[in-house]
Parts: sequence; C-alpha cells; structure tokens
Amino acid sequence: MLDAEAEGKRSLFRSAAAFVAVRLGLEAKSLLSPRHLCDLNSPTGGLIVCGSYVPGSTRQLEHLFSQGEVEPAEFSVTQFVNSDSPDKYVTKLTNQVRNALINGRNVVLFTSRQYVGEAGTQQGLALGRSIAWALAQIVRELGIRPRFLAVKGGITSSEVATRGLGVKRAIVRGQALPGVPVWELDENSLYPGLKYMIFPGNVGGPDALARLVKSLAGTDDAQRVYKRTNLMNP
Repeated sequence: MLDAEAEGKRSLFRSAAAFVAVRLGLEAKSLLSPRHLCDLNSPTGGLIVCGSYVPGSTRQLEHLFSQGEVEPAEFSVTQFVNSDSPDKYVTKLTNQVRNALINGRNVVLFTSRQYVGEAGTQQGLALGRSIAWALAQIVRELGIRPRFLAVKGGITSSEVATRGLGVKRAIVRGQALPGVPVWELDENSLYPGLKYMIFPGNVGGPDALARLVKSLAGTDDAQRVYKRTNLMNP
C-alpha cells in the first residue's frame, strides 16, 4: 500500500481499528486504566448501549446480566415496530434509563435478541437504521452525562456518536480492551471530554463486557481485573 501511495495512488479502507495504528507506524500502548475511561467519583451511573444482535454480543450480555450488577433496559424491536406511537415508546425508555442513571445504577440499553425483518434486504436495512436512530435519540434526550459510555455494534456506535452526541471530531486515546478503541469527544459534542468506548459486536470472549464494566466500577477487584488484562495484552 505504501508503494502504491508513493506512486500517487489513493485508497479508501474499511478495516479493523488496528489497521490505523499499523499504517501510521504507531507503537503498541498499554490498555487505558479505568481512571482514564470515566470519572470514578461521579454519582451518576454508566451506560452501555448494545444494538448488535450477533451471537458474540448476546453471549456477552448474558454473562453480564448473570453478574447482577447492571440494570437491563430492553429495547423491544417488536414493540417499537408495532407501536401506534414509536416516539412515545422511545420516550418511555428514555425516562427509564435516565432515572436509573440518576440513582447511580449502571444501565445496559439493549435491543431484543430476535431479528425482525429480512436480513440483507432494503427493508431490513431500513429497519436497522431506524432502530439505531432511536437508540441515538435516547442517548441524546437523557439530559444527563453518564459516568461512562460504551456502545456495541458498528451502526449503533456510529449513530450514537453522530446523531446522539453530535460528534464531528474526536481524539483516539487508546483501547479499553483489545479491539475496543476509546474516543475523547471534542468541545462541540454534547458531552465534551467524555470517553466514548466503541465495542464491536464480535470482539472479545463471553466475559469481555462484564470485565469492562467491573473495571469501570472502581473496586479493588476491578483494578486487579484491569491489571491482569493489561499483563495478558501488553
């Protein structure tokens, strides 16, 4: 690719995040510590948004919920699609998530696991976009800055960043876990300086999401989880 560029050719890439560091010749860095990912002293709860319904995401959600340390907020695709007033359904969920965050609970806003529509069709793609837009709207209308924010799913993370948070520019600070890049949002976004963790659907093992949430809880056990993960992934 470098030889091609030297000859004046230009390319557009769709790739994993690691490609960027390799292309720029950046050296590997340690994973970011919890204190670099959130305000551990904030009384507000953290938020995880999961629009991805791939098997890897579902396994991670099941493992996280089994720990009993987060409050689930299910976005029922069937209810959303069949509702006489989708906006009212979105508002109801927004209020549920907001109240939990205010009370210091870590919340997981996730889409129902069954797929609605025909995968790969225009109808299916349109439905996926409308769901991602709805999730982004919930984040935007919360009116409260979460202690941390992690989003699972490619389309979901893009919509939440651009439509939900108004992000036009961000700085990539590093990784929360291997393959989970962390953005620092710019001053023009809804929450300047917020660390935004992009967690692709099939990245990590079944306990990866739970390990991340534990590390962001700021407990002694969580700090040991972080340190052990860093030793395993220098």
